[in-house]
This record gives sequence, structure tokens and C-alpha cells, in this order.
Amino acid sequence: MWEEEFDLSLTAPAFGENVTVTNLLERDVYIGDIYTMGSAIVQISQGRVPCNTIDRKLNVNGVFARFIETRYSGFFARVLQPGCIKEGDTLELMERTVNSPSVWMCSDVYFKREDLTKIQSMLELKSLSHEWKNRYRKILRSSPKGGSEDVSSG
Repeated sequence: MWEEEFDLSLTAPAFGENVTVTNLLERDVYIGDIYTMGSAIVQISQGRVPCNTIDRKLNVNGVFARFIETRYSGFFARVLQPGCIKEGDTLELMERTVNSPSVWMCSDVYFKREDLTKIQSMLELKSLSHEWKNRYRKILRSSPKGGSEDVSSG
């Protein structure tokens, strides 16, 4: 997608990723999803906020802005069971938490910073990383409507 949009050729890890997967978009991956990857088992724990130096690294203007605009910037997983992975291994969904938001939705809520109720609900996600819970708490604390009473969950 990014190669086509910016007319460039990318080699992994073009964006600093440890693992590159194909055909798995942020809209289709949910916080708490558990996948097998090779002999490892991982759980999706947060979206990725790219570094704003990506434009300079790729020598292309607008990549960072498009990551934020599209919410297609990747995701992180915690390792539940260490194992070996190799090129060509597939990511297979083992388990999905019912009613968990997609990575895209979590990123959308984070970048828009408008819906304090949705931000508060993100703090209730057991599988969401502490880093992202802290990001949401910071938004609530800085909001004139948020106040300190809204940040005790999580």
C-alpha cells in the first residue's frame, strides 16, 4: 500500500518493524487477539505510533501524516509463549476476545481525542498495554471535562 501511494520500493524493516505480515490490516486485528506465529504465541496489545522521523528516514514527505490519517501504522504484541519464527511462517488466529476494539479503533480514539467515554472504556481493556493506558489517562487528565476522577481505572 505504502509503496504504491508514495511510488517507492521498501525493504523490511522499512518502518523499524520486527515482523512484517501481509493481508492483515489494523481494522481486522483486535486488542487481545491471540495468534500463533511459528512456535510462538503472541497477543495483540496496542497500536503503533510511528516516529515522526519516518519521512526523513525514507526521504519522502507525508508518510508520517498518512500513517496518522489512515491509522495504518502497525501494532505491537506481547509474547505469551516464546518460540521460533522464520520467514514464511503464518500468523494464525487462536483466540479473539468478544467485544474488544480493533487496533484501528484504538488508534482512532487516541488520535481524535474527542470521545472521553470511549477513552475511558479503553482503560477497561485487560489486554491493552500499560503504555497505551497511560496515553489515554494523560488525555483524560488534560481534558477540561476529564478531571482526575476519570483516570483511576485500568
